[in-house]
Amino acid sequence: MSDNHINKLVVTKDNRSAGLRNLQYISLSNVSIRDGSVLLRSLGSLPYLKRLDLSFNNFSGNVMSTPELHNFTNLEELTIRGASVHTSFLQSIAAFTSLERLIMEDCQLNGIIGTKDLSNLKNLKYLIMGGTNLNISVLQSIGRLTSLDSLSLSNCNLEGTFPNQGRILTYMSGVDLSCNKLTGEIPHQIGNLTRIHTLNLSYNNLTGSIPWTFSNLEQIESLDLSNNNLNGKIPSQIIKLYHLAVFSVAYNNLSGNTPERINQFGTFEESSYQGNPLLCGLPLPKSCGSPPLALKASTDNDEDINFIDMKIFYISFTASYIVVVLAIAIVLYVNPYWRRTWFYLVETWMTSCYYFIIDHLPKGFYH
Repeated sequence: MSDNHINKLVVTKDNRSAGLRNLQYISLSNVSIRDGSVLLRSLGSLPYLKRLDLSFNNFSGNVMSTPELHNFTNLEELTIRGASVHTSFLQSIAAFTSLERLIMEDCQLNGIIGTKDLSNLKNLKYLIMGGTNLNISVLQSIGRLTSLDSLSLSNCNLEGTFPNQGRILTYMSGVDLSCNKLTGEIPHQIGNLTRIHTLNLSYNNLTGSIPWTFSNLEQIESLDLSNNNLNGKIPSQIIKLYHLAVFSVAYNNLSGNTPERINQFGTFEESSYQGNPLLCGLPLPKSCGSPPLALKASTDNDEDINFIDMKIFYISFTASYIVVVLAIAIVLYVNPYWRRTWFYLVETWMTSCYYFIIDHLPKGFYH
């Protein structure tokens, strides 16, 4: 029924419509729905419906909880992509207690999700709301979903500190909070996510060091902490993550050695660590044994300075020598007494040298 103009469905209870009443999946994407409340009341006549797709619609009507909504006792999956949705619609969804998968990607949400708007979905296992602008308070509502297994809030414009209270993430196997504006440090309680397989915190403004408790995430297969402001050293205990297949801490302010290249960490390439100027060791081209660039530059400068000093020394020595010789010549020229004395000393020195040489040469050498 996609790509049509539908406002409501009329399903009677006679035998002619019995097949329609047994529908388990229906797609009403891009059908120009004008009043969402009327549509939901119509769909309430399909008690066996399990999967419903309402993507690319504009729910202009104010959807509130109605008795018909409680007929969705078997609905397991609701998909709403690229739609304009009022928060009152979420209040209606709260009546779908059997719902296991809620997908609301790239939606325009009008209003703020209350802390209890989603809390009645006790059987919800998968919540995907990527690309939908949300308030950080939505995490409080999500924290009440005791069966939630996978959460994706990527690119939701979430602002505030990383959640560290309650059981918001405790029992989940997949968490994607990438491409938001989360700040603060990653809490050490992150190590309590013993069931998690995928954790993506990339493209946020997280600071502080990487908690050593990450080593407790024994089941994790994908860990992405790239493009944040993390600093300090990468915990050495992290090499205990034997199931890790995807790992990235690129483009942070990390320092020190990269993890030892054993187990899974022997398979990660330079791209997993690049963008950290103070990080060294394989697979990065920078060796931890080489002197820091600043120290090397300082040494080169010292050598340059010493070389310049030697040149100045030679020039000044030569100039001084010439000045002394000229001064002696001028004095001898002006003062006849000193000139005669100088020549006498020179003659005496030359005579002494002559006889010294004669006395020490072999006798047959000068005959």
